[in-house]
Amino acid sequence: MKNNKGYTISELLFVGVIMVITLMALVATVTGVNYIFQSVKDTAMVESDVRVIGRLVAKDIKGSAASKISITQDSPYNGTDMITLFLPVMLDTDGDDAPDTPDLSSGSIQWDTDPVKIRLEGGDTGNLMRIHGDTSAVLIGNVKRINFIDHNVDSSLYLNEVKIIIEVEHTGKTGRTYNIVSTFIVNMRNS
Repeated sequence: MKNNKGYTISELLFVGVIMVITLMALVATVTGVNYIFQSVKDTAMVESDVRVIGRLVAKDIKGSAASKISITQDSPYNGTDMITLFLPVMLDTDGDDAPDTPDLSSGSIQWDTDPVKIRLEGGDTGNLMRIHGDTSAVLIGNVKRINFIDHNVDSSLYLNEVKIIIEVEHTGKTGRTYNIVSTFIVNMRNS
């Protein structure tokens, strides 16, 4: 009887092919999971940025009154809008060099004479700008549209509410383009 120790070449080739197929499936799975993770990360980052900007714009609108706001609409729910509003003159009452209380020295709110304008500047995707007097600041880039809608356009809104719709386009690290649309409803002060 012959003593056969080891494997034949065909057995070794068969095991090698199985290992290569298994390794290719593992690499494809890891690549797919990484792509999904990066996509979710990109989307979450843009959504977070839009929420922060929405809150900043809402803060300005909340500080104003319905009688102190003017909305210039390209067309409701389509195109891009501009909002012009007046904010109250604020006083520093706690000594921290940050204005925190409206000026009521004459018995009513004193309104700033320089309006705040929030609008989109640029082409198809531009910068959302906040302009107050000689100061302008970019709030966020890659904005496709922004709409400010009041009760005159949307009857489901109360008299002191403004709906803000912001659409942002972002190209992530994976090369995928995301369109994020966020809606905010803001209650303004009554006077």
